[in-house]
Amino acid sequence: MFLLFTLALGLVAQTPNPPLTTFRGHIENALATDSIRLTVAFKDTIIAVDKRGDFFWKLTSLKQSTPTKFEYGNKQTQLYLTPGDQLVMRVDYKHFSQSIVYRGRGCKVNDYLAQSDYTFEYGQPTGALRLGSFPKGVVLPKSWTG
Repeated sequence: MFLLFTLALGLVAQTPNPPLTTFRGHIENALATDSIRLTVAFKDTIIAVDKRGDFFWKLTSLKQSTPTKFEYGNKQTQLYLTPGDQLVMRVDYKHFSQSIVYRGRGCKVNDYLAQSDYTFEYGQPTGALRLGSFPKGVVLPKSWTG
């Protein structure tokens, strides 16, 4: 009986590890700045940027979808990381907000965030999001499109 209780307790105590989350990318026209600041769940992480403008980061402890702030030089953007994402970012520092593109697992929500941020900041004077600016695969409510 004690052995059964010990085994059951061991199974309950074991929690599955969150899946590996990776975020990598390339910064065109990169500065001499050698790092990116990523703020995930209010914790800052410094990520090295090599001479070509490439960076790579992995996280094994992301347990839930988390808003994330990306800072490089005097530019910044928001993104959203989910456990298991394999996100790849490409950006041109000279045209930062309008050039952000994502691919890989997690790209749809982050492309949407980048496009909507650019539209609200630089788009129509009303700040309204243009329906044509949504990335492929994003389904809009019927009430929005008529």
